[in-house]
Amino acid sequence: MIFDIEQFAGECVCGATHSLSTKEIIIESGAVARFDSLARRPELGDGAVVVCDDNTRFCAERIAEVLGGHMHTARFACLSAKDLHADEHAVALLDGLLPPDAGWLVAAGDGTIHDTTRFVAKERGIPFVAFPTAAAVDAYVSATSAMTWHGYKVTVPAAAPVAVIADTDVFSAAPYRLTASGFGEVFGKYTSLADWKIASAVTGEPYCERIASRIGEAADAVRAEMSGIRRGDRDGCERLMYTLLLSGTAMQLCGNSRPASGAEHHMSHLWELEVINPRLGALHGEKVGIGAVLILRRYKELLKSGALSGDRAPAVYEGLPTRLLRAKFGDHYGNIVVENTPDPLASVSRDSLHDALPEIREIVAGLPDPETLRKQMEDAGCKTTLREIGLGDGLLRDSLMLSPFVRARLTLQRLSGMLPSAGAAL
Repeated sequence: MIFDIEQFAGECVCGATHSLSTKEIIIESGAVARFDSLARRPELGDGAVVVCDDNTRFCAERIAEVLGGHMHTARFACLSAKDLHADEHAVALLDGLLPPDAGWLVAAGDGTIHDTTRFVAKERGIPFVAFPTAAAVDAYVSATSAMTWHGYKVTVPAAAPVAVIADTDVFSAAPYRLTASGFGEVFGKYTSLADWKIASAVTGEPYCERIASRIGEAADAVRAEMSGIRRGDRDGCERLMYTLLLSGTAMQLCGNSRPASGAEHHMSHLWELEVINPRLGALHGEKVGIGAVLILRRYKELLKSGALSGDRAPAVYEGLPTRLLRAKFGDHYGNIVVENTPDPLASVSRDSLHDALPEIREIVAGLPDPETLRKQMEDAGCKTTLREIGLGDGLLRDSLMLSPFVRARLTLQRLSGMLPSAGAAL
């Protein structure tokens, strides 16, 4: 499957001119052989270094073997997989392993390897190529890195890959838990796309229906193939990888993570801050999938409760709940305030929110039923409850209440603080 990389590039009916830094995306069996022709690209040249960890070194060795005709020596930067996270320690370690003449990088691994590699590539001003080893996350094509700096989760500008080479023989054979994590990442698009469209309805934030529709359709296709993917269907695995890469491409096209990240990701980011919970061993997609189920329930409850009816005027926004944030976020309080300056709710008028409620009701009504989706995810081997990732059910209220503040992004959950009869959570 050769991804039509130019399908969205250029002038769009949404009024934007979309552009891409990634020039080629290939998803196929035996795709590793594509490195032979890739290495001939003038923007790459000599000096390739393959970045991997202990678990993906076998892929790095195969890539280096293919590149052998273009390199005097096969060079690796292999990181220890134990306690490896995309943080300042991983960046320093990788930077120290790279030779001075490194001309371009290949990230052979999961999201952590890719986030770290793209960050270092940006810092060094050199290109990199993505080689995803599992259909687990959508960050492979991203132009940003989700990093943890001194315990605080941030999204920072990074290098987008010049190409993505996804070998079906590799990612379809990954441990199934990683694939199930990919389901969670994909189904998070239902809520992220809803939040994007709702924010546009309230504030006029740029929104591309063409991009959103394609991502939604791709997520539906994955949902229809979940049982086959669990049985090892390779075409279904390719569809899952395609959807994840499509999501990453959309982030490049829009210049931000809006098409792929909303209130469900904010739940995951909150748990990663470890301010209301201990450190979790859950994968990113597992947390996002659970966040998506919880946010779907929350949004459907808002619809059912009448909070979106418009019968009563929205409340006056009184600003950040600084006392609450200081008490709950502790040492991270300063970062939270900086993140929320300017406050995304400060520009929302009561009238604009009230006028947008009919469209918001329609958007929420069109979302999947959370219990149906949760059961499908459970049947496919996904984690779907807080308890399954080491969180007690008693953390649900704090998770809903605090998660909107980890990113300065307008979502329905953030807006719910202005809605009458919105209930607990804000």
